[in-house]
Amino acid sequence: MSSAATTAPSGVHDHGRSYKAEAVFYAEIFGLLISLTILTVTLSYVNVGWALDLTGRAPNIVAGMLVAAVKSSLVLWFFMHMNHEGRLNRFIFAFALCLFTLAVVAFSSDFVWLHTYVVEGARAAVGGM
Repeated sequence: MSSAATTAPSGVHDHGRSYKAEAVFYAEIFGLLISLTILTVTLSYVNVGWALDLTGRAPNIVAGMLVAAVKSSLVLWFFMHMNHEGRLNRFIFAFALCLFTLAVVAFSSDFVWLHTYVVEGARAAVGGM
């Protein structure tokens, strides 16, 4: 057997793990993503605000968004191989993420502080809850 058969193909990064160890590692990350998805669905049926002494569904939405942020971070870091990228690519990603966060905060401030949403209309639209 030649040594060329045991080396990684060109363009594939060898990070010190065998292919079997890589497959097990990705299967573990996949299992974690499935577990977090189950947690997200469970959170939709549990009143998170009760534990925090808050009313409404806002705590459930925040909790779901936090779980979604963890899941997207796992996908980005491991499946999209951001952990093997250079400083420039990480900086560009972090800068874009900061701009996105700033835009979400700026756009949602209209709803939070100016109360431009219509609660009664929204309740009527979802069936008078």
